[in-house]
Amino acid sequence: MMERGVKKKCLLLRWEQLNCLANEERLNDDHVDRARSLLTRHVCNVIFYSVNYSPDCALSMYMTFKTTPPITIEERRRRVAQASRRALEEEDLIAEEIDAILDEIFSHDEITTDVQFRPASKVVVESLPRKVYKKTTSTSSSDMCTICLSEFNTGESVLTLPCGHEFDDSCILEWFSANHVCPLCRYKLPREKQVKRALEFDSGI
Repeated sequence: MMERGVKKKCLLLRWEQLNCLANEERLNDDHVDRARSLLTRHVCNVIFYSVNYSPDCALSMYMTFKTTPPITIEERRRRVAQASRRALEEEDLIAEEIDAILDEIFSHDEITTDVQFRPASKVVVESLPRKVYKKTTSTSSSDMCTICLSEFNTGESVLTLPCGHEFDDSCILEWFSANHVCPLCRYKLPREKQVKRALEFDSGI
């Protein structure tokens, strides 16, 4: 009888230790619940399958360990604070993931912009032949700038590309500031970077 009383006190002491550890935040809720579950299972196995304990004692021990003690105000505040910390940590992780995604998008945009922005060589464009347009009685589609979709006016400067296509001088200059191909047939002019590299190579830089 004395031995059973000692065992019961030991089990009760362990239960109280779990409560203290939970209140002091030395163990999180998951660990405490796991320990309580194991302790309850151990008590049930020992008491209900042992001939050394009376039914009343078994029921008393079972109710003691099976019933979860009521949550105190301090415990509730602690759990709320712990949940808030976890929520803040999750928000930080989400913010980091969003920043990483945005960085990837911006870096991709920079790469795409670098690929698409390939201006023609200014030297080559300036050397292209130009003529002063004179309107005749018979007009055709070739007498229109396909960039601005306007007909050439008499006295206007018209630039002719090596492929034979003609454009309004100001329109094609603006076009070649960002592109190096003919707007119609995609004929390629030397790019600005290519000409610079060739000049640097010739000068031995």
